[in-house]
Amino acid sequence: DLTPPVLRWTSPEPGSEGSAPSTDVVLLFSEPMQAAPGLGLRITSSASGAHVRLEAGAGVPPDGTLRILGPEVHLDPAADLGYDTAVSVSIQGGALMDLSGNAYVGAGGRDLRFRTSVLRFNSLEPDRQGSEPPPRTGVVFHHVAGQLLLYGGQTSNGTCSGDVHISADGVRWTAVAGASAHPASGGGLAWAASTVDGR
Repeated sequence: DLTPPVLRWTSPEPGSEGSAPSTDVVLLFSEPMQAAPGLGLRITSSASGAHVRLEAGAGVPPDGTLRILGPEVHLDPAADLGYDTAVSVSIQGGALMDLSGNAYVGAGGRDLRFRTSVLRFNSLEPDRQGSEPPPRTGVVFHHVAGQLLLYGGQTSNGTCSGDVHISADGVRWTAVAGASAHPASGGGLAWAASTVDGR
């Protein structure tokens, strides 16, 4: 067998919009696949979006989990990709191969590109108790109905914060009422009092 594998299908689809920030990337090849030694995920973020790169070799950071199930290759980033983020996925030459050792040669330099969903808030109801958000890094900001909205990030002990706070001036913050998980949006948000459309 000297025929290299062919990428038949991807999820999300190329050019698609509205994927959940927690989505896994699935690559379906024409035949069962195997990984090159030291294969791992490298995920970088910038103002222009996020780049998920499948590469082999020493020093590849553990930015996610790679699973190969026959012809399917599943890429599971360690952290959510963020809302309204342009994501590109690329595969280093020789990082994946079929069971005969024929390397996947790539898509001629064309990355898989898609965009995650926009977090849309339909209504926001302040928590009557109110609270200041704990200091954190990597937060997401939105401007909603004349107010700043803060969501996510990591606190000093490394935990991801799922609470939501709003502010009119960026100095005094109030917690939003009823924050909870939203399974329909793959880890987005919903509220009992406040509502959100994360699809």
